[in-house]
Amino acid sequence: MRFPVFSLVVAALAMAACGDSSNNLPTSPSGSTSTPTTLTERFDQIIVLRGSNFFPFSVGTNGGNVAINFASLSPLIRPGLLVVTMRLGYGTVVTDGDGNAVGCDLRKTVDTTPALTAQLTDTLTVGTNYCASIADIGNLREPANFSVRITHP
Repeated sequence: MRFPVFSLVVAALAMAACGDSSNNLPTSPSGSTSTPTTLTERFDQIIVLRGSNFFPFSVGTNGGNVAINFASLSPLIRPGLLVVTMRLGYGTVVTDGDGNAVGCDLRKTVDTTPALTAQLTDTLTVGTNYCASIADIGNLREPANFSVRITHP
């Protein structure tokens, strides 16, 4: 009989300690602010000698900051990383007569090696179909796997 009474006493003390929780609720700020949502898209593919690859992306309804990161480059058939300078860029998508993306008209480029941080950043506007591009500028000795990350609104 003592156990149920003890349990009731403990429960009552716990409820009393909590008090009126409505006074402890956080309040909303008086002004409405919203943080733009960012999206990180990752493109992992193979690049051949003297080859290039491009990836279409779009920015959010208000435009905003875009960061492009050439993250890694590795051999196809053996472990390890390659520290090879490649050309990373962004621009606008080139389409054919049927509206298919066929290329990337580059606006800005940088020759860089893989890194942990973005090598290209810019503020882009809406209403344009953008693309990121990576190209071998003659430094690859064999086809390689690569990873590019694009963070944008």
